[in-house]
Amino acid sequence: MSATATAPRLDFSNLQHRPMTKGEQSPFIAMVACKVSIHGLFAEISKTFTIFNPNQRDMETALLVPLPPASVLCGHALDINGRMRDAVVVSKKEGRKILETEIRKNIDPGLVEKVQGNIHRIRVYPLPGMGWRTVSVTWISELGMDSSDRNDSRALFHLPMGYLQDVDESSLSVILHGADQYTQYPENNSPEIRGGQGQAFTVQKNGDTWEASCRMSKGIRVDDLVIRLPALETDQSVFIEQEPGGEYFFAIRYPVSPNQSGPSWHPHRIALAWDSSGSRKNTAKELELLARLLEEWQEVVVDLVVFRDQIDTEMQQRFTVSKGDSRQLLSVLTELPCDGATNLAAFDPTRLPHPETEAWLLFSDGLMTAGKGFPETSPIPVHTITAQVSANSFLLDRIADHSGGGSYNLLQQSVEQAAAAILAGQQSFTPLPGKGCDAIQIQHSPGWTTIMGRLLEEDELMRVRAERGEDTLHKFRLSVAQAVPSQNIARLWACNEAEHRSLLEKDNSAATALGQRYGVVTSGSSLLVLDKLEQYLEHGVEPPETEPELLARYKTHIQRIQRSRTKKRKGHLDKVHKQWRGLFAWWQTDFSKAQQELATEQRCCPASDL
Repeated sequence: MSATATAPRLDFSNLQHRPMTKGEQSPFIAMVACKVSIHGLFAEISKTFTIFNPNQRDMETALLVPLPPASVLCGHALDINGRMRDAVVVSKKEGRKILETEIRKNIDPGLVEKVQGNIHRIRVYPLPGMGWRTVSVTWISELGMDSSDRNDSRALFHLPMGYLQDVDESSLSVILHGADQYTQYPENNSPEIRGGQGQAFTVQKNGDTWEASCRMSKGIRVDDLVIRLPALETDQSVFIEQEPGGEYFFAIRYPVSPNQSGPSWHPHRIALAWDSSGSRKNTAKELELLARLLEEWQEVVVDLVVFRDQIDTEMQQRFTVSKGDSRQLLSVLTELPCDGATNLAAFDPTRLPHPETEAWLLFSDGLMTAGKGFPETSPIPVHTITAQVSANSFLLDRIADHSGGGSYNLLQQSVEQAAAAILAGQQSFTPLPGKGCDAIQIQHSPGWTTIMGRLLEEDELMRVRAERGEDTLHKFRLSVAQAVPSQNIARLWACNEAEHRSLLEKDNSAATALGQRYGVVTSGSSLLVLDKLEQYLEHGVEPPETEPELLARYKTHIQRIQRSRTKKRKGHLDKVHKQWRGLFAWWQTDFSKAQQELATEQRCCPASDL
């Protein structure tokens, strides 16, 4: 089964509204414009939604945007007076405060917040009666690997588009860049682009880029966009970028495939942690993977631990699987009610159900709707598994990485691929950097492991130890001479670093600063669009650089305010100084003669004579 068959079915058409009165109709998305720009092994995706309100009165709506795993939201725009205005990054606390202030004035700014995991919410108000509002979002994703052919490791991009069948008008444009040293494709090997309404794209080469576009109509089936990039002429695995602030970032992409030659992992006893909270409705693929593993293992003892906001002690059971027969266990899991909140910290992997437990299988979406905290580091591997569109992939990856286990998203890979990876064992990677690298991160995806970080020196030799059965040392030369101007790696790195810090640190200020510095939405930052200059001035929010006239007026007003404050402060200091000089002169005055004259007058004119 190919990777495209199991890619996330993300629905971007989910609108939430305030309660409507009888006879009113729900606002709906009438037009969608999709733009995809691929540079290296990273894709920047922009979606523009036009929302129509078929009612007479103004309404408020919110657009829910689920992003693919390991993606970062980095852009938002809202139409203001007929023009799209870009958002600026503010702290989540500041954005919420501004929102509440403006609501009291019956004016609502555009705001994008991270709700939970990979779900973001865009608030749109006012949505005028019998009128339109247009919003856009932009995010960055790392390309996947085309796993339809084991002998073919070409990069692949997938974008769900099925929901466009219900949209009145929609369009798609694609541009693939190939003008730098690490994306030089063969001359006679163009990318394959398919999708839309049953047609193959006509790819046109324009210099060092490929371009394609199409339009779609309502009521006709829309296939997902699938792009297969041609194989690179050389085995390039190092990507270096210089972001606008002048910093250098690197990404090393290392191919990973299941170890077919080595012995498969056959545990005798495992612990199964099953998240049975209300956010987990569709677990069919997860049950399919579990059945596939137990069929392979044949003879194994499974200790079941069920949790929601806390451990369900009544559901703790032991199952003995014989000859791969898992029907009893699967029946229990199928009949479990999915309700209540999730407190992932309630799952304590250090409390093993049995001393001989070899590993945990954690089935969860990673969404924390109750409690706080991070599960303790497990003494045995924890393999995290999810098949939910709404999921906190970052948290699940961290739980797996810290324990030496693997993280498997069944919307990115097939059940067969995930089972093969678990049975083959997790390949571990240990970066051995010198002083020229900083803040290194490891990110796993099907078929690849990506190592990212900051490059502090002009030339650095990065060594990576790959271990599975035996150690292998790989060396990668990192040089700023190879850098291309971009900020894809910086944004992905910043988002991962911010999420990591927010999990480990009580003070969220560092994570918030990262989001603001690199222009990404994190758990501590939001994207904000304001309407008028007075709003930007009142809240001290600098307009976006894409609005040069507004930004210039803002800076002029700020300078005027600063000059006024400086003048006022100077006048106040001058007044204080004058008063001080008068007081100082008073203290320096010799009052002895005046006292003598007063005494003489009193002797000459006694009080009884007055």
